[in-house]
Amino acid sequence: MSCILSILNQIPTRPPTLEPTAKPTVGDDYYYESMGTAYEPLWFDRSQGWTGTTYLEGIHFCARQDSRVPCPYQAVCPVGKKEGVLPLGDVKEGVSWAPIIDSPNAWVQM
Repeated sequence: MSCILSILNQIPTRPPTLEPTAKPTVGDDYYYESMGTAYEPLWFDRSQGWTGTTYLEGIHFCARQDSRVPCPYQAVCPVGKKEGVLPLGDVKEGVSWAPIIDSPNAWVQM
């Protein structure tokens, strides 16, 4: 279970360039750091009060954590589905799922 603030940090965009620029080359660490900074996710498990099993319970739980909402997929898996890559909150023991805010009743396996 992970929650973010409902009002996301506003990251200003750069103005467009006149000439095409080279595609930046960054490693996976860049994406993990960027998503951690942008979303500031908090992770919860059973020992921290998360007792829910439904999507709606996840929404309500996050709301009780300083008006947060479930994380989007991008915050949990900054580099997407990629073999050998861990979710931002690390792999959880056993089978663990977290609701994500991307669409109604959306979940990601941790």
